[in-house]
Amino acid sequence: MGTGKSTIGKILADHLQLPFVDTDKQVENSVGLSVKEIFAVKGEAFFREREAEQIERELMDIRPKVISLGGGALVQKSTSDLVMQKAVLIYIYSRPEKIYERIKHSTRRPLFRGEHEELNEAQALERIRELMVERTAGYNNADIVYDRDELDAKDVALNICTIIRHDYPDLNHTDELKSTR
Repeated sequence: MGTGKSTIGKILADHLQLPFVDTDKQVENSVGLSVKEIFAVKGEAFFREREAEQIERELMDIRPKVISLGGGALVQKSTSDLVMQKAVLIYIYSRPEKIYERIKHSTRRPLFRGEHEELNEAQALERIRELMVERTAGYNNADIVYDRDELDAKDVALNICTIIRHDYPDLNHTDELKSTR
């Protein structure tokens, strides 16, 4: 959450000349509600089920693409296992303080808000840290871990593109490059 994966993913996809898919947007389109509204009306479990279904559809489609997964997508072991089997997983890391700076004015992040009110900075940083701990298992499986804190999204995407072209040369034109984190 808040690492810039959608922005970076779009830029990366452009440089690799691949389609870009944002699973949060796909779920929003299929349900007809924003992620925030889905959480409020149908609950997180409903959202995670739709998210897992969408990720599976994208990964079973063998056409190459860059996919931005939701921050909590890898919490479900079955989803994490599928991503590890079918994709190169890129974890874009940021410190909690940097994440907070990026998302502190966002109104569309349901796990970043308190039950009925905005969290203050200390509460928000604690919540970000809690989410990072909850999601560590999935993140630890990443093929590439990239710390983006001191770089803008364009530089991160270009650097990741260089890593992919160097370390995964066969991915430039195959179905194996599927996921950014």
